[in-house]
Amino acid sequence: MVNKSIGYNSQLKSVVGDFNDDNYPDIVVANYDNNRTFYSTGENSFPYSVTRHDLNKDNQTDVIVANSGTNNVFVFYEYDNGTFAEPLSYFMGYESHPSSVVVSDFGDDGRIDIAVANYGTDNVEILFQSY
Repeated sequence: MVNKSIGYNSQLKSVVGDFNDDNYPDIVVANYDNNRTFYSTGENSFPYSVTRHDLNKDNQTDVIVANSGTNNVFVFYEYDNGTFAEPLSYFMGYESHPSSVVVSDFGDDGRIDIAVANYGTDNVEILFQSY
């Protein structure tokens, strides 16, 4: 058992998946109050929401994080050795404050897309994928 402090009064979102292919579940936590995730999203990013899906059809579980403080969404593509590429950043607009991310085939084209709820601009943006 591993015990890791997440800080006082933290708002958490998490997903579970076998990210390093060892047949054991791994946990990714977005920790808004303490600027922490399993993989850092940077100073003052305030990660607020996290989800997972194989976005590029390589049989690896990718991680998507909404960063409220930096007004962007990070996509971490997983390599087949259990590590992740540097994140791709999608800017959602000034003062957008992304607060939730979900994935689905919103374009009904067989490709998984990313929907982002933006608290600051009171809208939803969809990132249509090309994979």
